[in-house]
Amino acid sequence: MINSLKFNSFLSLIASLVLFLSISFNLNSQVIPNGDNDLLWKIENVAEGNGVDAIAIHPINSNILIGKWNNIFEYDVKNGNLLRKITCDSNSNVVGIALSNDGSEIFIDLIFKDGNFTEEIQILDYTTIVKKGKLEPPISLMFYPSTNQEIFGLYKGKFVKYNYQENRIINSVDSEGNVFALTLSQDGTIFAVGTYGSDGFSRVKIYDANTFDLITKLPHTWDSMISALKFSPLNTYISVTFDSYNGLDVINLQNLQKYNWGRNKNSCSFSSDEKIWIPSAGCIKPITTFYQKENNIPIFEINNCGRTIILNDNKLLLWQTYDIFLYSDRWRTVDVNSGDIEKSGIQNIQYSNNSLQISTNNIASIDELIISDTVGKQLIVMKELIVVDNHIEIQLSLPSGFYLLKVKSSGNEFSSKFNVIK
Repeated sequence: MINSLKFNSFLSLIASLVLFLSISFNLNSQVIPNGDNDLLWKIENVAEGNGVDAIAIHPINSNILIGKWNNIFEYDVKNGNLLRKITCDSNSNVVGIALSNDGSEIFIDLIFKDGNFTEEIQILDYTTIVKKGKLEPPISLMFYPSTNQEIFGLYKGKFVKYNYQENRIINSVDSEGNVFALTLSQDGTIFAVGTYGSDGFSRVKIYDANTFDLITKLPHTWDSMISALKFSPLNTYISVTFDSYNGLDVINLQNLQKYNWGRNKNSCSFSSDEKIWIPSAGCIKPITTFYQKENNIPIFEINNCGRTIILNDNKLLLWQTYDIFLYSDRWRTVDVNSGDIEKSGIQNIQYSNNSLQISTNNIASIDELIISDTVGKQLIVMKELIVVDNHIEIQLSLPSGFYLLKVKSSGNEFSSKFNVIK
């Protein structure tokens, strides 16, 4: 009888504890804003039910171009309706689509089923679909922002800047290894290359897109091939997709810190101010989560999965193998500062026009500032600097490369890395 009473008391205690924890969790948990009601339209069974092999967004009207087999399907971004079907050579497959900066030309990467799998890039007039010419195919086809005529890619074992109308190479550099990923920044100032070495590791190199000089080789390595690379809009970060599109890292190019998003992530989209990151979710879980930059604090979510593309007006395109969805821009209105922790230190470093601009937090003055190269050699030492409104600007000239900044203030020491791109 006594044992029974003790057992019943124990069960009551456990029940009370579970209830307390449940109430505490509900009181402290925050509801993450949800975008399920922001769906504007959906295209089911895209490309006549055959799926997506290639996708591109028109730079002016934001229409969606889908490549499958030897066809390109153009969909109206306003309502998802099919506008037209463009049929290419009968014995070819569309494996890539790109558009000139003004949207006047379509570049179609075709593989011909001729036994040798011959590849060529055909140039079509966007309005009339008249074939205007063809190119020998680079591994990737990207346009420099300032012109339609200059493209960037891999050509005969070299990275090239190439004027296709004049049929001449403007600049080039040897690829130095097996290249599986290549990307150009949105402003056309830098490009990155993912190479796979004989030691079984992949690496990322970043070059000046004007001079083609090597700026840096990232200190990180990957034990599988790099599938894709992508710069953030302001070139602060680069996303690295690896392991056959099953792994994702984001690297801060100022301090070289790596943020790992684990498996089943295949790319990362960034808001224009880089404050919101959208790691594309593999469809193991049907959910896409939007995060505050550089951490795992979720600030928005959509109960759907797929790869994401942010359009010019901040609408979000989410695409899967057979379906495409367009969501409104409401995700840009969420509070990106929720969960921020105020802390003393260096918040941001920018270098441009021979000016080093440092944003700080809770640092009134700097006793000593040291700039070193990546091997630790001190290049510049400055003392007794005043910080005004959490900001200090220093006029100095530095060559392209990565640097370490160390600040000493009131007995504390703070450090951060930054890069110079010229």
